[in-house]
Amino acid sequence: MKKSVLACLVSAVVLLGTVSMAGALVIGGASWSYDFDDTAFVDSVIDKNIDGGWYWGGGTESGLLNGDVTDGGVALLDKDYISFIFTDNTALNGVGADLAIFEAGFPAEDIVVSVSPFTDDTGWTPARTYSSKDTGAKAADDYNLNVALIDLTDFGFAEGDSIAAVKIFGITSVYSCCGSTGKRGRKGKGGGTTINDPYIKKCCKSIGGTDLVAIGSLSKSVPVAEPGTLLLIGTGLVGLGLMRRKSRG
Repeated sequence: MKKSVLACLVSAVVLLGTVSMAGALVIGGASWSYDFDDTAFVDSVIDKNIDGGWYWGGGTESGLLNGDVTDGGVALLDKDYISFIFTDNTALNGVGADLAIFEAGFPAEDIVVSVSPFTDDTGWTPARTYSSKDTGAKAADDYNLNVALIDLTDFGFAEGDSIAAVKIFGITSVYSCCGSTGKRGRKGKGGGTTINDPYIKKCCKSIGGTDLVAIGSLSKSVPVAEPGTLLLIGTGLVGLGLMRRKSRG
């Protein structure tokens, strides 16, 4: 009987270990990179307004949740926003940066952020603007992958506090630099045509928004047990209790 109890315990440990074990995903390049746990990313969209913006590079709403920075994203312009929640973890306020928000393009653009400790679309903090920087890696369509590093202390959270939701607001940037596709690279020279693309350094005027790709927690997260996991734990404990009573009888 003791062997049976031991076998049940071993099986439970193996099963729960499989449920809780997480893989890793390295994002970034030579300038900045981080080894994320695969539960580090936002899990669901709870609200959005994307009137002026659009999905690009094959991006989708679900694609913003998986941490894959090569499958496109969403461009957010003025009055656009998108709100996410964490469901299998919470982002903790630790020492230094706690969140990494990825966007794509050249030049690296500002990101306007609000956070909340709640998942019901309430309790949002005043928005703050963060600069992003090139990671040295590439996003979809060969755009530069940029990152903004967010410290939850900036929003008034104490060390050890956690947040459960992140909102990203659209922002419109206007670029004014000049160039042409001509061989000599000078405006009006070499028979080239003027180009208007912020992702190519030569442009005369172009407008772009925040090209959101992914949001991940840099701090150690607190896993939230799924109902199925709780059921397995409960069933295992009940079974072990019954076996103990039977062995005593």
